[in-house]
This record gives sequence, C-alpha cells and structure tokens, in this order.
Amino acid sequence: MPTEKFSQMDIEDRLAELPGWSLDGDRITRTYRLGDHFAATALVVHIAQIQQELNHHSELTLGYNTVSLAVNTHDAGGAVTAKDFQLAERVERLSASHEALVFGTTTIESLHPSIAWRTGGIELGASPESEQSAWSATGSC
Repeated sequence: MPTEKFSQMDIEDRLAELPGWSLDGDRITRTYRLGDHFAATALVVHIAQIQQELNHHSELTLGYNTVSLAVNTHDAGGAVTAKDFQLAERVERLSASHEALVFGTTTIESLHPSIAWRTGGIELGASPESEQSAWSATGSC
C-alpha cells in the first residue's frame, strides 16, 4: 500500500500542532538545544531507537549541544507524509524528557513549567555577542 503524500494545507495544519517544527523545502525540520554535547548525543541515540522502531529515518545532525532533524518519506518520492509526523510527534515527546530546548528564542516556562520557578525566568536564544550562547537571564534566582 503506497504512502499518501500530504498536501500543503495538510502539512500546515499538522505543523500547527507541533510548535517549533517547520517546513523547509520538501522536509519538516526541527532543532533542539541541550545542556552539553553528552546530552545532545544521548538524545540522538534515543531518536535513533525510535527511528528503528518506526522503520522511518530522518536526516539527524549532531552539533556540540544541538540536535537537528529533517524528515520526509523516501517511499513517497521525498514527500511529507503521516510517517513524518508520527516520527516528529514521538521525538517531540522524547525531547521533553531530555530537557531539550527549542532552538531560537522562547521562554523556558513555555517548554518546561515545572522548572520555571528554579530558573528565575531564563530565556533561550543566541545573544548578539555569541552564536554559541544559549542562555540569557531575564530574572533573578
């Protein structure tokens, strides 16, 4: 049974349910930032386990403290399908257990409310001084 390709509208509707994921050409993509290289590597290993379980594999890139995914369905001619969103949803749930943060600017409270009281309102995002910077304090501890 062939895998059904999603229309542009289907993709947009599904992406609306997965904040942080976006369409980049013919793939859905997401980048996570973690505390360090070891944490990023652990997330990659767990993503690989899910991919094996689903028999659906993404382009998976490990940086120093980042993990990026780009996924489409090869069996559907490189189109975006339900398989891609199934993988994205599983990775999204998994990333929370790794305390992975959205790459870009957001607040930690929106990602992990249970630790917000400990952070004093930390904001994630690259500072103008350094692209390597992941944190800037917006409150006091």
